[in-house]
Amino acid sequence: AAVCLLGTGLVYCAARRALAPLSGLSESMAAITENDLAVHLEAPASSTEVSLLYESFNAMMERLHSSFAMQKRFSASAAHELRTPLSTIITSAQVARLGEPSLEDYAKSLASVERSAKRLQNVIEDLLRLCDESTPLELQDVPLAEMFSRILEELASPIREKGLETMVDCGSFPQVVGNYSLLYRAFFNLVENAVKYGTSSG
Repeated sequence: AAVCLLGTGLVYCAARRALAPLSGLSESMAAITENDLAVHLEAPASSTEVSLLYESFNAMMERLHSSFAMQKRFSASAAHELRTPLSTIITSAQVARLGEPSLEDYAKSLASVERSAKRLQNVIEDLLRLCDESTPLELQDVPLAEMFSRILEELASPIREKGLETMVDCGSFPQVVGNYSLLYRAFFNLVENAVKYGTSSG
C-alpha cells in the first residue's frame, strides 16, 4: 500500500509538472481579448511537443491579427468612400434650398445628386464584388478627360473655397483600359487630397 501510494504521488507530481506549460497556455489564451491579438507567447524549453503547440498558437494569432487589421483598413476605406458622395448629396440639397434658385440651379443640383448617388451605388457594388471572389473584374475603355472632369465637378465646392485653379490635360493618354469605378475612386482620392492640402497661387 505504501509503495502504491508513493508511486501514485510520484506519477501525480510528474504529470503536474509536465502539464504545467499547458496550464500556462490555457490561462494565457483565456486572458486574450480582441485588443490583444498581437500577443506572442514564449514557449517553455522543457518539452518539444509543448513548444510546437506554442508555436502553432503564435502562428494562429499572427494570422488572426493580420486578418483583423485588414478588416479594419477595409472598413475605414469603405467609410471614406461612402462619406464623400453622401457629403456631396447633402451639400447639393442645402444649396438648392438657399434663396430662390433658378431652374438651372435646380438642374445642376439634381445632376450632382444623381452623380453622387450613382457613385454610391458603384461603391456598394464594388464592396459586394470584393466579398464574392468568383465575380470577375469588369474592364472597359476609360476616357480620362471625361473622368477627371467629373471628379473636378464633384469637388467644385472645395476647389472654389480654396481659390484653386484646375485644368484637365490628359496629353497622349486620352483613355486607358481598366475598371472605371476603381480608377475613379483612386484618382478622386488623389485629387481630393491635392485640393485639401493645396494652396492658392494667388
